[in-house]
Amino acid sequence: MITTPEQQAHHLLQDFLDRERARQEAEEARWAEEAEREEAEERARQEAAEVERQAQAERARAHAEQFAILEVRDKLTPAPIRSEASRIRRNEAARRYVAGEQGAFGIFDPSRVMAGGAVHEEEGSRDLIGGMLATGELAALSGRSYSGKSFLALDWSFCLAAGIPWHGRAVEKTRVLYLRMEGANDWARRIRALEAHHGAGVPDGLIVWAGTVSFFDPANPKGVAEFVRNEGIGLVVTDTLSRAFAGQNENEPAAMGTFVQAATQIREATPDTTHLLIHHPNQSDEMSLRGHGSLFAAVDRQWVLTAPGGRRTEPDRVLVSQKVKSGRLAADVPLAFATEGESAVLIPGRSTTTPPAHRAVVEALGALGGTATRDALATQLTATGAYRNKNSARNAIRRAIEAACLIELGEGVMLP
Repeated sequence: MITTPEQQAHHLLQDFLDRERARQEAEEARWAEEAEREEAEERARQEAAEVERQAQAERARAHAEQFAILEVRDKLTPAPIRSEASRIRRNEAARRYVAGEQGAFGIFDPSRVMAGGAVHEEEGSRDLIGGMLATGELAALSGRSYSGKSFLALDWSFCLAAGIPWHGRAVEKTRVLYLRMEGANDWARRIRALEAHHGAGVPDGLIVWAGTVSFFDPANPKGVAEFVRNEGIGLVVTDTLSRAFAGQNENEPAAMGTFVQAATQIREATPDTTHLLIHHPNQSDEMSLRGHGSLFAAVDRQWVLTAPGGRRTEPDRVLVSQKVKSGRLAADVPLAFATEGESAVLIPGRSTTTPPAHRAVVEALGALGGTATRDALATQLTATGAYRNKNSARNAIRRAIEAACLIELGEGVMLP
């Protein structure tokens, strides 16, 4: 059949219109399908939101009931029983944390609520080393390189694990986990020096981990917390913070925040354990902690081991209290290095505030370890030639006690 050009143009136009109509119908169908899907999603969101609102209301009601029950229980329960129940709840929360269960730390848990008079029975911290460290603290010991901070941390650890007074200060005997991340070459000599100085072998309660532990691997803080809880550890020493930082930038707020969170998790997972961080100061300020300021804000206590006049080649050191969150700053503690075998130990040093008339007595007591009987101190004073006879030495000891340069302990004396 022969078609004219006009007919061919008409057919082409008709085909175009048919295709365009089909495209529009398909587009409208797609739009309708998308609109129906969006409406369904919106209905689902609204239903989920309503379910969540109802769940929140139910949890709030349950918490209110739990709080009311606890308030009534605390009013009816004797104080000693409330205190013991509080301790059990804290230990159970610690167990749930290391087991990875919900409702432990960082999540509201009604079982940890205290009401009314129960707040008076919450247990406070106890001294680990008299005036130096307390239980449940995140503490820092800082000092420049070669200041002797690791010597001091190891001495504290040795005395705590053995139950030996540190420079006349009472200790609460406990097990110690020392995370030794540096100083391996001199470790054995330091241990032998402490054994000779304290007259005791390495205590079984001194547990050493040799190697780097990155606090940026979430498994490590949790693993340390679990070990500490299972082994009954009272002190964890991280030596040093720099090694545990695993190459991260200490000045970055996010990096320091991650570290502080990890260190705090260890402390919170074991409520009675102290975590001591060994760290370096800022280059321009010996009293500050290197890195972001959130570290100083987080620690409960900071000690700084300094060398008078910056002379780190000299034996004298001064331990300075830089922060105590719950109390006053402590008095400076003079120390001095003394050779012991192939290494050295820290002994009580010469106080810069001791009057000259009593300095010989104080130095003699320091040489005896900071505590001794009056007779032993008098013998030391006569042996060094400070006094001609024991009667003169005993009179000097009495005058030093009256001047508050020594503390009287029955028949013994100790440094303040």
